[in-house]
Amino acid sequence: MRIALFATFLLIARVSFSQISIEADLMLNPENIIRLTYNQNDRIKAAYYELESAKSNFKLFESEYTQFNPLIVAPKFSANSDGDYASDMTAGMKKEFFDGSSIGVALGTYNDWEQNTGHGTINFIETEIGFPLFSSSRKLERIIKRTFEENELYTKNLDYVDAVRENILNALEQYYDLVPRIKIYEMLIEYRKELINLLEEDSIPSTNSDREQISGEITNLNSKITGFEITLYSLQLQMQRYMNVEQIQLGQLTKIEINFNEPGYVGKYYIDEITDSIFNKALNNDTEFKVLGIIKKNAEEKKRLAEKGKWDIYATTGGRYNFMK
Repeated sequence: MRIALFATFLLIARVSFSQISIEADLMLNPENIIRLTYNQNDRIKAAYYELESAKSNFKLFESEYTQFNPLIVAPKFSANSDGDYASDMTAGMKKEFFDGSSIGVALGTYNDWEQNTGHGTINFIETEIGFPLFSSSRKLERIIKRTFEENELYTKNLDYVDAVRENILNALEQYYDLVPRIKIYEMLIEYRKELINLLEEDSIPSTNSDREQISGEITNLNSKITGFEITLYSLQLQMQRYMNVEQIQLGQLTKIEINFNEPGYVGKYYIDEITDSIFNKALNNDTEFKVLGIIKKNAEEKKRLAEKGKWDIYATTGGRYNFMK
């Protein structure tokens, strides 16, 4: 069952993964980079389907221990050496809960054939309630199994959080790396253009030594510009891969303008705030830390229950009402 569920999710994931095209006039800023990466990144999608599969497996696990049987038929027949016979036929329903407790109700007919008294029939209704007591092995084993299944679910949740965080962070890192490099690249292009115009300007007096020096500077700039073009292209490809889009034009990247003289500029909080305060907020708000805390709590509960022992203490009570004697 679990293999089939995982295969189904895997098939859906493979079918739905494809690069998308974005409009050429769409300006990319941190907000829509996060949105596009979250919606389109293949690794995030794969982690999401694995998490959904783990949720389905956990629901399946719980359903195995919370079964509802709408119809239970239980025939019985007995005989002894004196030639007396008896039969007991019941039909009813039963509900079982995760902790091992159960409740059932049934209608039945009792028949007996005795040599001396003849044949007798009794119709009845009966109920039965069962529940584990403190430190029951049934309850203990189920809690341990549930702890394991929950940890599997929490692990997939952590994997999903990591996939979202890592890929969005990588896409943003490419963006924040590209923007200043583009600015430097444009400045180098402009500087080279000015030097070329300077060489072509006849009205400015210059010696052969000056012209050779300018030509050497242009050659050096050409080498730097080529290196920047290779770096920009590599970062552009990486950003496209993390966002899972076909093409990004460098002109689509929104330039970052920060005026440190203005109050409340972007990032001012992290410069002024005390490091310990930022660290504590990260610990309190981080999803990964929260999930790890739940896993730790489950592990401690599992250890506590295991130390109690495995006595199988189970109580059952019930009653029967006869309609006819």
